[in-house]
Amino acid sequence: MGEDCVTLVIEASKEALKRSGLSGNAIDLVICATTTAPESSPSVACLLSDAVGARGAGAIDISAGCSGFLLCGLRRKLHAL
Repeated sequence: MGEDCVTLVIEASKEALKRSGLSGNAIDLVICATTTAPESSPSVACLLSDAVGARGAGAIDISAGCSGFLLCGLRRKLHAL
């Protein structure tokens, strides 16, 4: 099996959780901004939330290129309020 954005984000997220000492259950929302999803459904965010054990977390892909990365940052800031 080759690498794609899904395999890369899963590996990176598992490493981030390991380093932080948190489990997937600590995640409330998964937002993924990509224009390279291997398929339209299931979304990358849904695949990621399942892979890291983020049961019950919201999951959304934003397919808007560079502006999508900006939008993710804005949503994250608004969610923190």
